Amino acid sequence: MPRELTLPSPDGHTYLIGTLDAMQQWSIAKRFLSQVRKERDAWEFTYERNTGRKPEEDSYREPSLNFILSAMSDEDSKQVIAVALTAVQRKHDQGGYAQIITPGTNRLQFSDMKMEALIALTFAVMRDNIDSFFTTGQPDSTAPNPA
Repeated sequence: MPRELTLPSPDGHTYLIGTLDAMQQWSIAKRFLSQVRKERDAWEFTYERNTGRKPEEDSYREPSLNFILSAMSDEDSKQVIAVALTAVQRKHDQGGYAQIITPGTNRLQFSDMKMEALIALTFAVMRDNIDSFFTTGQPDSTAPNPA
């Protein structure tokens, strides 16, 4: 179910945060999972090198979404933002909504949009569409299928 979100000044516009399809969700989740794995491997290597022992399983803290996005390659971060923004529409002054980005061209439809708004909207889409992928247990593919 889409939800309205009004950004604070200086943007101040109202947006409709929609739903990404399953393939779009996977496109974003895959890039996030890859980045989290890189960050965790680097952390474990540093921990072992500095302490001489393996880290406890529960001692690693997942990085924040903004850290993960900023640590991605330019190509991956642009892809995540472009995919996420296809689910966003902006409310017209006269009423009604319009897509903020043209799918396929990744061109913004509103020249007054600033980077802060793009990032805030990207995070809103990620929270609404893929947050549960990271916060819930994933199915065990090796478990027997109850008949």
